[in-house]
Amino acid sequence: MSGKPWKRSTLHKFRAEFFARALIQVVSRAPVTRRYVRRKHQRTILKHVNDLLENATETDFRRLTGVDQTDFRDLLRLTSLELGKAMFRRRKRVRTSLTLLPLKRKDSITPKERLFLCLCWLRSGTSFTWIAAFFALNHGTLRQIVFQTLTILLKTLRVVYDIRPKSKKDWKAVADRFFVKWQLPHVCGCVDGKHCKIKGFNKGGSTTFNYLHFHSVILMATVDADCKFIRINAGAYGSRSDGGVYQEDLLGADVTNGKASRWLPNPSRLPNDNSNLFGDVGYYFIGDDAFAVTKHFLKPFTDVEHGSPEDYFNYRLSRARCTVEATFGQMANRFMVFTGLRTGYTMTKLTITTCCHLHNYLKIRNPMGDEFSGDESGLDRRMPNFESVLRRDD
Repeated sequence: MSGKPWKRSTLHKFRAEFFARALIQVVSRAPVTRRYVRRKHQRTILKHVNDLLENATETDFRRLTGVDQTDFRDLLRLTSLELGKAMFRRRKRVRTSLTLLPLKRKDSITPKERLFLCLCWLRSGTSFTWIAAFFALNHGTLRQIVFQTLTILLKTLRVVYDIRPKSKKDWKAVADRFFVKWQLPHVCGCVDGKHCKIKGFNKGGSTTFNYLHFHSVILMATVDADCKFIRINAGAYGSRSDGGVYQEDLLGADVTNGKASRWLPNPSRLPNDNSNLFGDVGYYFIGDDAFAVTKHFLKPFTDVEHGSPEDYFNYRLSRARCTVEATFGQMANRFMVFTGLRTGYTMTKLTITTCCHLHNYLKIRNPMGDEFSGDESGLDRRMPNFESVLRRDD
């Protein structure tokens, strides 16, 4: 007798929950087809992105994307053709709503919106899920948009704004600029490595865990006197040393093995050495104590007395070596994605390399610098707030 009421109450509770769920679904009019969901999301993202592009001031736009509106339009001009082709590029196993949109659909994501979303992700430093939730876009679709845009940016900037020295004359120009700006002769570049913080890769173990007690990927870079990258090598695991990574690079291997004289300028007199006191001096690179001293690589002396010639040389070398530290700081200050990348190895390497080329592009466009090139103490480094910009014009 006692078991029947218990069974009835359980069945009644189950039916009530089922009815409540069905009622909520009917009242809320939840979409039943993927096509309807796709259109709804596309209209939402178009509304938010267009509001940010049209209503944001110059300061807000620079804070959201890290670039000026003039630079944004120039980037769009350079990449609009390739970004337009990416709208119809179909992949075999990945079929998202973005790749299935025809050209004449009004709710398709245009190249302008693709570039804006990519720069917002680089500037904000947040995950794909957070930005996709704000724009009501699937995070997988946003990830594909960012990957395609980064690939196109890297491909375009490598060709249009390629500042890598290709001859002895180009290396001589780099050395002359170092002497004019930092009073250190015959310097062809400053070398250093940056540990880009990441989330540990799947099944990566401790291969990316560095001595600073976090997971990272090493960016080995050579910088000129104007804080621009002339050589980059990204992708080495953080558990390795800077000297070992530099020796595996093509440029670093020649410098370490003494074969750099094939492409460096021929030895010549030092500036203002009219009496030829020191003879012909070769050209070299500079770095910190993590690298080995070779014929074409110099680093500061250790255990020197104050006021000695070695101490004065250390002052000049360390003063010129600050360029590479300043370059890393300016790039990380502009693109806050370096606070912690949460992507796979391929995406991480692509992001770091593209940010380096974007940094060069912006330094060429703005040689006098901007707020990202100055002191970081007075800059608002908070995460960009999209909602505050949209709410300001309501």
